[in-house]
Amino acid sequence: GLMTQQDELASLSFAELRDRLKARIDQVGYVDDIDWSEALRYLTSLPDDQHTEDSGNALIELGRNYFFAGQQEEALLAGTVAARIATALENKLLLCRARSMQGVTLRDLGRFTEAAVALAETWMLARAIGDVERAVMAIRNIAALFFGMAQWEVAAAYNERARVIAAEHGLTNLEF
Repeated sequence: GLMTQQDELASLSFAELRDRLKARIDQVGYVDDIDWSEALRYLTSLPDDQHTEDSGNALIELGRNYFFAGQQEEALLAGTVAARIATALENKLLLCRARSMQGVTLRDLGRFTEAAVALAETWMLARAIGDVERAVMAIRNIAALFFGMAQWEVAAAYNERARVIAAEHGLTNLEF
C-alpha cells in the first residue's frame, strides 16, 4: 500500500530528517518530497520525551525553511518547540540556536519586546558555550532589532560592539 507522508516521516531517523531539511536550504535547486507542513505537524505532535538533539535540530532546519519562505508563524512554532526540547535536554547550543530563530522571527513579526528577550538570551548562551561567532551574530541581530525600531544610535552601538569583538577574534567575515 501507499505510505502516507506521516508514515514516511516516522520511518526516517531524526538525523535523516534533519539532514534532508538542511539540504533543502543549502543546496540550490535541491528538491525533496518532504511536505514541510506534514514535517512540522509530525515533529510538533511528538511527546517531549521522544525528542532528541537531532529532532530539535530538524525543527530548527524546518524553521529556517519557513523563515526564508516568509512563513514566520510556522518558523516561530518550530523554534519554540526546539527551544522547549533544548531546555528539557539541557542542551545550551541547541537552545542558543532555537532562541536565535525565535528572536529573528519575533523581530520580523514586530513583537520587539519578546524578540529582545530571545536575542539577549541567545547572546548570553553563545557566551556561556564560548561560541564567539554566534555571540557576534546575536549582537548583530540585536542591532537589527533596534534598527527596526528606529533606534539608530543604539543599533549603531551594538553594530560597533559586534565589529570590535569580531576584529579581536579574527572573524574577518563578521567585521562588516
